[in-house]
Amino acid sequence: MRHNLLILAMLVAAMTVVTNAITADEKALIGKPACDFRLPDVVTGKDVRLSDLKDKVVVVIFYSHTCTFCRNYEARFRQLAADHAGKGISVLAIDSTGRSAKEAAAAWKAKNMGFPLLLDDRARTAAALGATAMTTVCIVNARGNLRYIGAFDDSESGKDIRCRFVADAVAALLIGKTVPLEQTEVYGCLIPLPK
Repeated sequence: MRHNLLILAMLVAAMTVVTNAITADEKALIGKPACDFRLPDVVTGKDVRLSDLKDKVVVVIFYSHTCTFCRNYEARFRQLAADHAGKGISVLAIDSTGRSAKEAAAAWKAKNMGFPLLLDDRARTAAALGATAMTTVCIVNARGNLRYIGAFDDSESGKDIRCRFVADAVAALLIGKTVPLEQTEVYGCLIPLPK
């Protein structure tokens, strides 16, 4: 039993990453056109393209139903989508873990998140947007430029939130202002390298 617990602890440690510093590659992406992706919705099977969402602020959340960090954020993700429904915002989740669409769809349907989960089975979209960990949020403005990459807020658990990075960025973009903080550190499960 103790041996199994040790192996489990080692696996969790290997899957979990704390991104302590913003890389030069990530910094270089801010303000540039976001890569146009075309990914299937795990529930409907229909492709979703970023370019089809022009004239909207697009919030892209890198997510996996097996990531503990993601589960801690689910209620906040759901609330963001509900608060901005019909207000020029599109919220998308992307699973870049390599799981099957069938597995991801079953878990996603049960959660009733209110926005689509797309499958990035080779993690290429994650790499192109500079996402390194599940829970990374990327925000693309109505012109198609990446304006924010980082954490949803400053609380992994959802308690004692002091900074609402995504909400503040979205609010600024909706009124044509500059995003107050364009990059923040991310806590989450490591996204596999692109295949």
